[in-house]
Amino acid sequence: MLYSVIFKDLTDSDIQTIGKRFNPPLKAIVGARLNAQETRDAINSLTAVNNEALILDLDAVDENVLIDSMHVYRVQRSETRIIIYASGRIPGNVVLAQLVAMGIYDILAPDKSEDADLVEVLTEVLERPVATYAQAYRFSGAGVNFSVAPAERKTITQTRVIEKFVETQRPIGLVTIAVTGAFTGAGCTHVALAVSSFIAQTGHKVILAGRPGVESLECNSIIHVLDGREGDIEGCATVRGIDIFFDVGKLVDISDIFTRIQGLGYQYLVLDMGCLDTGSRYEMNRADLPVLVASASYWRLHHLASLVQYNNAGVQNWTVIANAPSKANFDYFRKMFGEHMPRLEALPFFPDPFNLEEHISADLSRLLAVVLPGPSRQRKKSWLPWKQHNR
Repeated sequence: MLYSVIFKDLTDSDIQTIGKRFNPPLKAIVGARLNAQETRDAINSLTAVNNEALILDLDAVDENVLIDSMHVYRVQRSETRIIIYASGRIPGNVVLAQLVAMGIYDILAPDKSEDADLVEVLTEVLERPVATYAQAYRFSGAGVNFSVAPAERKTITQTRVIEKFVETQRPIGLVTIAVTGAFTGAGCTHVALAVSSFIAQTGHKVILAGRPGVESLECNSIIHVLDGREGDIEGCATVRGIDIFFDVGKLVDISDIFTRIQGLGYQYLVLDMGCLDTGSRYEMNRADLPVLVASASYWRLHHLASLVQYNNAGVQNWTVIANAPSKANFDYFRKMFGEHMPRLEALPFFPDPFNLEEHISADLSRLLAVVLPGPSRQRKKSWLPWKQHNR
């Protein structure tokens, strides 16, 4: 096994002992606590190493810079198994919650008072299967306010975090569709409106929301121009059968939206995340259906090329829409990025997202097939007489 270790309470002798059972680690940083810059440098250096596993002790790094550094590492080494040793941490810990949100589920959190044989613990966990979300769920910290500055997070008591965890769980059965643009003006709001409109036309209850903490001038304009009426909840308006949560500038994060809409019967939440950045990428990777709106125009291809070049986290699992491309442009677009982004779709020009033409509805039906239940189909009867029954 190819692995690396960053651990405060291990010695070179311990590393040799672990290396006898496996191979010696490709990189080992042990016996010290790293400051902020050393933490960044250490994790950045590991992106150049093709590890199968990375063992990381939270006591060995500066937690204030860990999340940003691990996000970069996760982007560039998405296949590496990351094992977190978090001695003394309990459910509700902000750092652990953010790590779980990145898809890091191997978390060891023994009590500080336990006198564990670290060598035995680590060799055992390396031999175990990769952990699942179910095993890390208690650390997921749904509803923790991730917008709080790292320096301020230390002042949040564990009791307060755990209470908030209970209050702001994601409503069961709610499907989240996140739409973001590869660049400013890509058309993600237009696509988000069309997706919401199509879902509403299929008879499902849907709400469209902008990005929390960001004033949405587009949503406010739409509501004003189309004479939206007051919705079921404060800060929400109904336009052409779609509930639009326009007053999101005062909200802190997505969990605040969940709190507002819980118990109101919504089946779908469409998030207009605006231009792609670190914040929108985080929510894209948590959504049931992440949609990236891009352009197939030659002069816009560099926006996607940079994502492919640096293997940005999760992009290969997103649905990428080329907005209103010509056939020649989309063919070239698919040739360039099809290998790295297998879920490429072309969406022709449509002027009115509230009045979708039949061919646009067909394209959206295909796009949303993974989250939208389709019509039931009866199996065709066989013409073979011995297969007419018991089907």
